[in-house]
Amino acid sequence: MNPRILDQLKNFIDGCTSMKKDKALEVACGAGWVTKEVLLSRFKEVDLFDQCEQAIDDAKENIGKNPKLGQLRVHTM
Repeated sequence: MNPRILDQLKNFIDGCTSMKKDKALEVACGAGWVTKEVLLSRFKEVDLFDQCEQAIDDAKENIGKNPKLGQLRVHTM
């Protein structure tokens, strides 16, 4: 993942001062890099969703155990 994009996401979320930061949903999460590098440090809980079971498995491995990690769902079309 491009560090510049991650920084832009961090700045955007941090700039949303009136937004509740209770829960986030990463759709098309892939390997979970955005969740790991950005969302887990800014939200109380993060759920992941992808249409590929391998992506969810990769995200689990990449993120590891984290009490803020909520549901990990796979849904194929």
